[in-house]
Amino acid sequence: MNIDEKKCPYCAEFIKKTATKCRYCKSNLSTINLYENTQKNSKNLLNQKNDDLRKTNDEKKSIQISKTTVSLIGIIFIAIVGLLISNPSKEQFVEYATRKILEESTKNSSVNYANNNLITGFAGILIKSVIEGENYFIFSRYKLSPDVSRFFEKENEKLSFIGIAGNFIPLSGKKFNENDKKLDTSEISNNFTLEICGDKKVKNPTIQNIKNGLNYIASEKCKYNRYLILGIKNSELTYLQTAYQEESSRYVLEYQEGSLSRHYENLYEFDIDEALEIFSLYFRNDISWKEIGKWKRQKL
Repeated sequence: MNIDEKKCPYCAEFIKKTATKCRYCKSNLSTINLYENTQKNSKNLLNQKNDDLRKTNDEKKSIQISKTTVSLIGIIFIAIVGLLISNPSKEQFVEYATRKILEESTKNSSVNYANNNLITGFAGILIKSVIEGENYFIFSRYKLSPDVSRFFEKENEKLSFIGIAGNFIPLSGKKFNENDKKLDTSEISNNFTLEICGDKKVKNPTIQNIKNGLNYIASEKCKYNRYLILGIKNSELTYLQTAYQEESSRYVLEYQEGSLSRHYENLYEFDIDEALEIFSLYFRNDISWKEIGKWKRQKL
């Protein structure tokens, strides 16, 4: 059978597709041809409608996806702008951390501070000296050393905070190991000498030496002259000193700058951590130690 041929539905002989009458059985094929064309046209029309409906649905889906995408982009943009605006600053973190230290300190009835101003002033300076901040535009990350992390119930940890949307979220810290302690306390300065309990002298002391000295003058090993002096080399009239008060188990501090007429005493007493912080700042030539407590000139 050729391509342009078909079988006669009456006699099954091969005839032309376009034939309207069978040349073999003489049957009229016009009605059958009309029916076949009608079926074919109906099928084509149905397919066309299905295609149009499919295209319409695809267009609707595309529009819906576009609207959803635009909405999501808008929401994300607004959220980013909001986070940028509300990203807390370092000053806000210092205020937050200071408030936490104040709350924790006032909970402990055994801590006898002179007043809340002393706590706040000391805490703020302490935090500024140990803080590490990283700004990522929409949020910030801050780190505190183990010296202050204990106020956040994270003893001996390097505590991290995420600052986002005006809030601070404490993260789990990293344990403070012995190597870290050495790094924090082994700073050496050739400008100082350290005198402990009147008879022990250390040349080129470290912060660890100062810490050990503060513990020593508070122990039974130092029965007399319970003081510690961090002096400037070649300048006997310039120094920072402390004396341990056995009655209160705290430290009083004095300093002198070059002459007897410039001798000052702090009106507050400090615990060992506070005293060590003041000595550490003095050791590092950080004058912010003068902002801790209240200093008054003495007449000698």
